[in-house]
Amino acid sequence: MGTPQDRAPTPDENDQALHFLRHHLYATLKNEYMGLRSPITLWTALKKRFEKLKYTILPQAEQDWARLKYTILPQAEQDWARLRFADFKSVAEYNSALHQICTNLSLCGKVVTDVEMIEKTLSTFHPSAMQSASNYRQASYKEYDEMIDIMQVSESHEEVLRKNFVSQPPGKSVGLEVNASSYKVRKPVQRKRGKCGGKKATEKSEGKAPATQGAQGGKGKKEAKPPRNDKPYGQQDQTCYKCGIWGHWSCICEEPPHVVDAYQASRKAKASTEAHMVDAHTTATPPTTTPLDAPAAAAGTANEKDVTQEQIFAELDTLVDSI
Repeated sequence: MGTPQDRAPTPDENDQALHFLRHHLYATLKNEYMGLRSPITLWTALKKRFEKLKYTILPQAEQDWARLKYTILPQAEQDWARLRFADFKSVAEYNSALHQICTNLSLCGKVVTDVEMIEKTLSTFHPSAMQSASNYRQASYKEYDEMIDIMQVSESHEEVLRKNFVSQPPGKSVGLEVNASSYKVRKPVQRKRGKCGGKKATEKSEGKAPATQGAQGGKGKKEAKPPRNDKPYGQQDQTCYKCGIWGHWSCICEEPPHVVDAYQASRKAKASTEAHMVDAHTTATPPTTTPLDAPAAAAGTANEKDVTQEQIFAELDTLVDSI
């Protein structure tokens, strides 16, 4: 009975190996070797093509790495010397920074042991946490990962205690005292039928003012808009109906009351005089003239009008002087 190395592979195994090789090839190489259907044939062709390149690429890569090592190693050693546990807010941040520095040192050929990492961590604690450092040192941890796990658990417990202390400082009672006189019994809300009945009743019982409907929705009354007064006082193009002065409106009149009363009295006197003049003209009998006396009648009418206007003006002047 032959060993597994001596037996011939099955077609499924050949397909699996061919798929694995092509999966790790570059796209250009896949197209170049697409015609090869056997995994051993594909492997032999790739070995012949790239085996000679290591004699030209590897020395150059070693030289480049040697040059790079002289720049990375001093920076990594400097970061290791400056690393302190007290400079980080959490254990996770410190652990990440320490592993990054250790990785750079290991690439340059310098390996950091667990004892060195433990000593570095415990010796850089804050002075206020020296008791914790002493407790971890007495535990005699042999592996750095074990100690850092314990430190993370302890940090989470301290965070819970800090939150509890902030939420309830010492010296305050747990429960609040309840004053029976301040207890208010609310009456049950009586909901009414109809549109918006329940909402208004609820708002009224809670002490809120019922919401008024807007100008666009519902049948609510529109709020009165204040009069527009874009121009300053005295520059409105209108005569005031109260005082008779040009330049402002009656709704914003600021003239003294005696001026307003004098103007209103003069208006009433003028209106009564005009009414008497109209009655005199209507009750007068029309003159009986002939067509031959038309010029004389016209002259007489003109004289009568002149006398009447003079009398009116005289009366108005007398009234204004008396006011």
